[in-house]
Amino acid sequence: MSKRTMTEGTPWKHIVSFALPVLAGSLLQQLYNTADSVIVGRNAGQSALSGVGTTGTFTFLFLAIAIGFSSGNSVVIAQHYGAGKPERVRQGARQTTLISVGITILIAAAIMLTAPKIIDLFALNHAAADYCIQHLRTIAMVNLVLSVYIPLFGVFQGTNHSTVPTIVATCALTVRVIVTYIFRYSDFFGYTIIWWNGLFGFGTGCTITWSYYLSGKWLDHKSAFTEKDSI
Repeated sequence: MSKRTMTEGTPWKHIVSFALPVLAGSLLQQLYNTADSVIVGRNAGQSALSGVGTTGTFTFLFLAIAIGFSSGNSVVIAQHYGAGKPERVRQGARQTTLISVGITILIAAAIMLTAPKIIDLFALNHAAADYCIQHLRTIAMVNLVLSVYIPLFGVFQGTNHSTVPTIVATCALTVRVIVTYIFRYSDFFGYTIIWWNGLFGFGTGCTITWSYYLSGKWLDHKSAFTEKDSI
């Protein structure tokens, strides 16, 4: 039975094959706010663009929380994976996701309540401030979805399936752009689709991530576990 292992073979090949997908996935995740800025600047005007730019730091805050838990999770998962303890891997994934969601909910609630006071600190004009408050509250809700699935990226990275996060990030970003251009002139969304596109993109990423996790393919016959352990 063949196994996927990083303890045999040429070290630099293993390092490159593992690191490149992780790097690509991280870059794509950082492009989320960049894509919003491009779309807003082309379709919603300077006030909306100012709103996206001002709240970009808070968008990164939610992303940083999820990525932080993902990175920490990958270390623990790799240890249990290497020790041949699949149930400990699953337990770690569940606990990390729950903690990530809990902390994100607390931060999102705080931002929802204090958004006007936060934006007042930037001394923006009235139009830009309104965009910022709406955008900030929207991303506080939408980015909760990130906390549900990005911690699982650590599971895939820790079990040598580092290409999965890259695929998920690509799909999420693509869906966000497509949805924005489809609904930007609709009566229901209008320019606010620029904020709500994350619900569609991250929802897609969440669906793909959890589907792959629940399928158990990351514990397939190529892993360090036996077929019995992966069931």
